[in-house]
Amino acid sequence: RPLSTSAMVGLQVLRLQVFVALWSSLVAGQEGAGWEKGQNEEGKNVQTLKIEAPTMTEEDQYGYNMPDRYKCDSCRAVMYHVDEEFRKKQPASRRLKSWEYTDILDDTCKTAFQGYGIKLVNGQNVLSGPGIKEETALA
Repeated sequence: RPLSTSAMVGLQVLRLQVFVALWSSLVAGQEGAGWEKGQNEEGKNVQTLKIEAPTMTEEDQYGYNMPDRYKCDSCRAVMYHVDEEFRKKQPASRRLKSWEYTDILDDTCKTAFQGYGIKLVNGQNVLSGPGIKEETALA
């Protein structure tokens, strides 16, 4: 059955809220790129670690909307959390009521998007966090 206009507007608002919630939860971070062995001036064996933080653009820092380069990963993150919550809260004996779907989505949008950030992979800023496939070649 087709959705009413108010339901379609509600879905658009919900979609925007999810993206804003995810985007506002981003914290810039970077994992280590790997240890390098070498020797110092005194001939002692040492290990060095080069860490390079991503350079955040003005759009990354202050933009209201999700930048295009993060949209696929942010969508994966949203679906990961929504799926996780629906699986936890789906009763075995009955279908969820429409208001229960709304409550689950509202709660998920409010609480689920901690731990996301931007990291540098192969010289490119990428979104990082639960539910997003990890790249192994860090810059």
